[in-house]
Amino acid sequence: MRNQSLPMPGRYAVELAVIEETGWSWPALLAAPADLVEEILVRRGARLHWERERARLDEAKAKKR
Repeated sequence: MRNQSLPMPGRYAVELAVIEETGWSWPALLAAPADLVEEILVRRGARLHWERERARLDEAKAKKR
């Protein structure tokens, strides 16, 4: 589930995404500086974007063959 690319609905989706990404506990997440949590989310978003883009390009390349 770590490489899940679909959005996770719910009230705590962002918090759960950070916990999933880092392996932190709920108290550790709450104790983390907000700018660190934001950076983790930015990097996660970028990674998910490029994973989807790579999959799209690989699919297009496979269709050309």
